[in-house]
Amino acid sequence: MKAKTTIIVAIVITLMAALLTAGGNSTAENNDQNETWAPCNPGGAYFWTVPDWDTSGVEIVIPNDPACTRTTHITKYFHLDPTLGGMFPEATSYSDAVGMGVRIGPNTWDMAVMRYGSNGAKKIYIVVMSGTETYTDDADVQEATFTTAIFLAEQDKDGDGWPDEDEAPQMCIPFELTSKRMSILPMCEIMPPSANGQ
Repeated sequence: MKAKTTIIVAIVITLMAALLTAGGNSTAENNDQNETWAPCNPGGAYFWTVPDWDTSGVEIVIPNDPACTRTTHITKYFHLDPTLGGMFPEATSYSDAVGMGVRIGPNTWDMAVMRYGSNGAKKIYIVVMSGTETYTDDADVQEATFTTAIFLAEQDKDGDGWPDEDEAPQMCIPFELTSKRMSILPMCEIMPPSANGQ
């Protein structure tokens, strides 16, 4: 558990450093527009599903500052195939996806998240999802356009946690996904016990 926590923390730090470099110019260019942008609204748990892959999950979006110029993203998967459809038959488990977003417009964020597939003892592959997320309906709806890039674990030669810059993915898949923010559900009505106490 300690090793897994260390890996996740390292990934988040690496992603934040990389996106600070890649997205810093974009954010700086838009600084003059920030005053006209709507207050920060995204935040919470967004439920999504991909029927073709027979999987679903929840993306947790956490604002890092009052203006939401940067956000942390954590995705929990439900019944995801760790072998990716048989591409990696030796893989038996997968990690959460973690990463961050950089605000580039009133309702739009650039984002990148990453997760691992492993056999329980070592990392087998790396999945990097990069693209944009746009929020509508008072940020209750998230529309994402992104690519899913699949890399071998060996393509991280410097061991920093994600693929080296000169590495090309084994596969690149385009995605469009619409997610809805989960709301607070009311408590259920407690049923009185039956006459026989059951």
